[in-house]
Amino acid sequence: MKGLLSFCGKLMFLRTASIPILFIVLNFSTAQAKSVLIGSGSGFVSVQNMNGLNPGDVLTIAAGNYTGGSFSNLRGITITNNGGPVIFNGTVTLNTLVECQFSGFQFKNVAGIGIRWDGNSRRCVEKQIAFYNVQGDANNASEHNLYNGDTSSLKMYLCTFDSLTLFRSGLLMMASWGGAASDICYMDSMIFSHIKIDSTLSNGTEIRGTFFRMDAHDWKVTYKGTNNVLGDVGLFYIVGNGYFHNIYRNGGRGYMMRIWNTGLKTGNNNTGTYFYNNIDLNSSVYGTVDTRIEGAETQFTTGGNCYIYNNTAGNKDDNIGYWSSIAVVGQYPKPYSCQVRNNLGFNLKTNGKPPITMNQSSDTWEPDSSNNLYFDKPDGVLDPVTGTPVVNSPVLGKGISVSWIPDDHYHNPRTGAYDVGAVQHGGAPIAVSNQGPVANAGSNQTITAPANSITLNGKNSFDPDGHLTGFHWTQVSGPAAAPITSDSIVDPFVSGLMTGQYVFELTVTDDSSATDKDQVTIIVRAPAAAPAPPASPAVPPPSSAPVVPVAPVTPAAPAPPAAPAAPADSPVVNKVPEDSDQLVLYPNPAHDIITGKIISKSNGTTLINMYDMHGQWILSSHFEKTGETQEEKFNISRLAAGVYIIQVKISNRKPLVARFLKN
Repeated sequence: MKGLLSFCGKLMFLRTASIPILFIVLNFSTAQAKSVLIGSGSGFVSVQNMNGLNPGDVLTIAAGNYTGGSFSNLRGITITNNGGPVIFNGTVTLNTLVECQFSGFQFKNVAGIGIRWDGNSRRCVEKQIAFYNVQGDANNASEHNLYNGDTSSLKMYLCTFDSLTLFRSGLLMMASWGGAASDICYMDSMIFSHIKIDSTLSNGTEIRGTFFRMDAHDWKVTYKGTNNVLGDVGLFYIVGNGYFHNIYRNGGRGYMMRIWNTGLKTGNNNTGTYFYNNIDLNSSVYGTVDTRIEGAETQFTTGGNCYIYNNTAGNKDDNIGYWSSIAVVGQYPKPYSCQVRNNLGFNLKTNGKPPITMNQSSDTWEPDSSNNLYFDKPDGVLDPVTGTPVVNSPVLGKGISVSWIPDDHYHNPRTGAYDVGAVQHGGAPIAVSNQGPVANAGSNQTITAPANSITLNGKNSFDPDGHLTGFHWTQVSGPAAAPITSDSIVDPFVSGLMTGQYVFELTVTDDSSATDKDQVTIIVRAPAAAPAPPASPAVPPPSSAPVVPVAPVTPAAPAPPAAPAAPADSPVVNKVPEDSDQLVLYPNPAHDIITGKIISKSNGTTLINMYDMHGQWILSSHFEKTGETQEEKFNISRLAAGVYIIQVKISNRKPLVARFLKN
């Protein structure tokens, strides 16, 4: 689909985000672990360091009621109960934990915070914990940790919160209050899964802060009655990006998600947000999603696209004179986009505003909305509680197929044609029209012998509603055959050119196997004729002075041949244009991290794309270039071995291109 990032990018993220649980399982299974019983059944329980412990050990807390606890500076330790119920009536502090698990506890009638996260923790798991009548936040990690661009300065990194239950308690996770520009309390690659929330004490928010690459899924949130706490909020009220899917909400207030769509510039970071397979019913105020880019461009962050697909929202009221549209779209300046597709709405109070998408972008968002359906009531359409389409529902088979949504809200496979909404009932496959790709073989070129080689350029080819899957170059005409090196890449090298005119043709293929062609002409001029030697000077008349002979002028020597290509282990520099812009990649070859050094007196919005040798898009990023020299690092550790291409475009200048070898 138009602008969609490849599904493999999502899988890469999910695989990365799954590290915490996998790592701990492996760690515990290989270490010579021992179990250490702590606690007396009451009072305060505490372990402050690794004295007497080894990674893989288990701290088991004796059954009982505790006033609180504290666990600090631990690595690879599991903290759990000893087989009986462990109940905390006060705060437990977790400080600077690495690869630890905290599980199997209850928090009851706590006057303040349930779990307080101090310091910087990474690769930890909190699971199977119940919070009952916790007056403060269930988890609180709010702190002024300043992010400096390195993962070590992240407040929390690669942590998982799984199988948590909250009843009449505060926020599930309170992190930072500031926006991206504050650089404070950043969290990256966090998972919040299998969450049950009943009758929150908050104003509708459950997660607040700055979270990048979050994966939140399989939630059930219910609220009976009317939540009268104020606030223009969302279940997720965040600066960041990630995947938000398979979430069910019935009752309560606020959006499901209110997000300032923002991603980290560093690493192999997908800056997009994916909101899909969610069911949002019977809330008292606001719509389902509020998304915008405002404030995303900072020293460490950039904006990203948003994809709102296959959600169901219905019976949503509005008690403040606002509206409850499914998607409220704020500022989305180009090159960013927000797509709203395959969504189902019914009985939404919008006070005359559009029920599917409400455009609040001040004309910065180019509306991109299709295959959405709205009905005044659910009768004959779907079950208003489960969201399941009824037999012969008008939503059956009316959606467009989406490769990165393989199942529905209840994890039933989406077979055949996709239904509109979060739940798949079934239906015969339907045809989806495809817009063909557009080939661009680049500008015509003229060279003068003895130069005999050029680089073809198909980088401006594109697919308006998907992505290109193939490039193929052929020679159409010319005085002789000219070898094309790697004719299936976007910018192959052509050598052996002779004086005359050549025509080369580019064929591009998109993800629906449609093709397009374009041609480029290359002219090779003959070298300029060597100047004739000057005539001998006239013989002067006889004189008494001696005659000094004048040496004839020798024609200028021909230009030296082009310098040979740089060896494989040296930095790759693209051909320097007249304005001396340069792109240098090092080290080359590279295995884990490659650095791109951009040298240009031009500043402004800079777009970076990476492709493989088949022209397949790998990743992209944006940033605001402010100096003559700027470096960007790329994590290539998950790429297969081979040759890759990086393209850098500064504002409207000619793109800079260089290749590197991944070993």
